[in-house]
Amino acid sequence: MKKLFPFFYLVLILIGCGKVPQGDLSGDEQMIGRLFLSEPLINQLADSPLAKKKVTIRYADAADKENYLFSTTTDAEGYFVFSNLKKDILYTVVYQETIDSILYESRDNSSIPTNKLVVTAEMAKNKQNGLIVTVGDASMSPLKDAEICIFTNPLSPGYVAGKCEGSSYTLKTDAKGRAKLFNITSGDYYFVASKLVNQQTLTGKANTSISNTVKEVPITLEAPNGIHFLTTDANNEIIPAVSICVFTSKILFDRDVCEGSNFQLNSGTEGEATKYSIAQGTYYVLGMKVLGKDTLIARQSLTVGKGIAQSVLKLEKK
Repeated sequence: MKKLFPFFYLVLILIGCGKVPQGDLSGDEQMIGRLFLSEPLINQLADSPLAKKKVTIRYADAADKENYLFSTTTDAEGYFVFSNLKKDILYTVVYQETIDSILYESRDNSSIPTNKLVVTAEMAKNKQNGLIVTVGDASMSPLKDAEICIFTNPLSPGYVAGKCEGSSYTLKTDAKGRAKLFNITSGDYYFVASKLVNQQTLTGKANTSISNTVKEVPITLEAPNGIHFLTTDANNEIIPAVSICVFTSKILFDRDVCEGSNFQLNSGTEGEATKYSIAQGTYYVLGMKVLGKDTLIARQSLTVGKGIAQSVLKLEKK
């Protein structure tokens, strides 16, 4: 046993001189930081401090990324302090939390000495499934209260027709034209968006795929293709209640009867009628009205492109 005494004394000397490695958080340094939340994709607001939130610290090179050395809570203005740290060691400060169904996180590396550490939590884009949909007009100016209908099947009759029937989710856009959907499964998603503007329904479609990611989906709403009719006589006087028959076949059109037409309309009291959501192409229009023993008729061909084509039908005696 006497042979062990020199070694025992040596250990005591080393401890007294600080040569033996000490435990975690046994240093004399502090790290002061401030925690912020950044969410430009949703609210587009300036970064805001996070109060009363748990923040943790660990060694940056630690193999265990789940556990930590110590935790603290931010104060009312988002500030936090870690004490008993050592110089020249790289630490990782971590914040992670789900807010309003969205996962936010930050992982910032810093060593002592350091200036005040700014920790900014952002949406964890690769750790969750989410959709952020932005709806705008042709110039992508945001449209508030636009309806967004989301489908998982592109063959759904509602999606094909550009309507909401059979949709899996329905959203409304906020003042910035945005709507969000999180906690959904990976897969393909199909969107129909619409909004009534100046008594005209603007529509738009989009699609995307997600798999453990957050996708931004822009949708532009436009007026559907269509034809606006105005029925008058040769002197440009309005004629109401005119039967308007529209053909894609010139052979059927040339018979001067409505049978076989693709669709039919009647002009209103102001001589107007509109048909939306028709395919681009050439159409043949027959306008007819019976006044006593006389039949008034107008014949016209026109091309529908993108937007609303204008047709003035001037009716004359047959």
